Amino acid sequence: MKRKLILPLFALTLLTSSCKDEEAHAKIKELEEQVTSLEMERNAITEELKNVRPKEGSLDPQQAAALKAQVTELTEKVYKLSEFEGKYNNAIQELTAMKTAAIPPGTPGVASAVYDEKGELQSKIANAVAIIEGDKKSGSGFVVQVDGAKYLYTAAHNFSGNSKLSIRSSDGTKFSKFGTMEAADGADLVRMQLLDEVKDFLEISTTDLGENALIAALGTETGSSVVKAERGQFSRVEGDALELVLSSVLSASGGPVVELAGGKVVGLSSQLPNEYADIWSGAVSQVEPRPYTCRLNKKWVWKPVSIGTFLAEPKLIDEFDKVTRLCVAMSKLIPTTTGISMDAVVGGNLTAKSVLDQNSELPLVQALIKLNTELAGKKIAVREEDVNKKFAGLLGDVIAMAKRSETTLKPATMSWYHRARYDISAKARTSAMSDLDTSLESLKP
Repeated sequence: MKRKLILPLFALTLLTSSCKDEEAHAKIKELEEQVTSLEMERNAITEELKNVRPKEGSLDPQQAAALKAQVTELTEKVYKLSEFEGKYNNAIQELTAMKTAAIPPGTPGVASAVYDEKGELQSKIANAVAIIEGDKKSGSGFVVQVDGAKYLYTAAHNFSGNSKLSIRSSDGTKFSKFGTMEAADGADLVRMQLLDEVKDFLEISTTDLGENALIAALGTETGSSVVKAERGQFSRVEGDALELVLSSVLSASGGPVVELAGGKVVGLSSQLPNEYADIWSGAVSQVEPRPYTCRLNKKWVWKPVSIGTFLAEPKLIDEFDKVTRLCVAMSKLIPTTTGISMDAVVGGNLTAKSVLDQNSELPLVQALIKLNTELAGKKIAVREEDVNKKFAGLLGDVIAMAKRSETTLKPATMSWYHRARYDISAKARTSAMSDLDTSLESLKP
C-alpha cells in the first residue's frame, strides 16, 4: 500500500478516550479492526496479482477464462478495501471534529495573542502568512524573525519542481529581494532570508508544548489570499514531528502552527517523508494531508543552497529516472527471428512497450521498432545469432546513454530533501544496469 491506513494505537486512544459518545467509539474500534484485516488482505491480493500475468499464448481457452474470473474477484476485493478505507477516514475525521468542537474560535470581547476582540485572527498573525505560487506547485509559508533577521519558512516540496515562483504576504505585499536560501538537513523544510522591509512577522517558540496544549494551524487555500485557521490540540512528539488533533487539515501545506496561548510558532505544516515512492510513481505525493507538523524548536542544521539549483534538481532526477525506466524495459525484451516480445510488465503496471512508446523520439528506440517490424513482417531473413548481435548493439547504446545521464547529477551537493529521493533513483539504476548486463551476457554465442 502507498500509505499507512492505521493511526498508531496510542494516538487513536488520545482521540477516543475523551469521547463520551460510546457509539462513535465503538464504530471507530470496529472500523480499525476491519481495516487492519483488509490491509493484510490487500497486501496478499497485490502479491497474487503479480502472478496472474502469463505471457500471451501460454493459456488455453479454459485456463484463460479461469484467470479472468480470478482477476475479476481480486479487483472486487480491492474496491471493497477502498470503500472501507473511506469509511474509516470519515469516522476518524468525525470523531476528531467532535473533540475539537469544544475549542472556541476566539471569545468575542476577549482579545488574545492569536484572536482579536471579534474572535478573528489578529492582523499581525494573519499578515505573517505568505502565499507561494509556482508554475507546478503552490502552498503556504510564513515570515519569522530569527536573531534579528527576517526569514520566509515553507515546506521544501512547495519549491521543488517549479521553474518560476511568486511569493507575497496574505495582505498583498510582494517579496522580491531575498538573501541566502537554506535547506534543513533531515526535513521537508527550507527558508530564505527576506531583504524586503517586513512589518508583520512571527517568532519561534523555544519551549515544548504541554500535554493537550491548544494550537492553530494557519494557511491559505490554493488560489486564495484568505488566511484560515484550523484549531486543535497538541498530541505528542514523534522524533522531529508533532502529532496534532485537528478537525480538518488545510489543503495548502507550508503554513505555521502556532500556540494559542502566546501566538508563537511551534511547527510547520508538512508531509510525512518520503513522498517519493519509486521511479515508476515519480514525484507524486504518496501521503494524504494529515495533522502533522515539523517541529521548529529543534536546532536544525541549515545548509545553503542556490535557489536555481534547488529548483532544477527534481527535473534532473526526472530525466535520470526516465533513462532508468528505459534500461529496465530494454532488459526485459526477448529477441527472436520472428520479432521482439514487448509485453513484459516492468513496473507501475507499465509494459516494456509503453515505456518504449514514451521514448519513441530516441534513435535507438526507433532502430529497435524498425528491427521488430522487419522481423515480424518477415521482410528480412536472418539467423538467430545475427538478431542477437543487432539487439546487443542496441543494449550497448542504452547502457552508454545511462552512463552519460549519471554525469548530470551531483548527489553529494544536493539538499537532504532531493538527496533522499535520489537515493531511491540510484538504487533502481543499479538494479537496471545489472539486469542489462545479464541480458547482454545471455546474447553471447
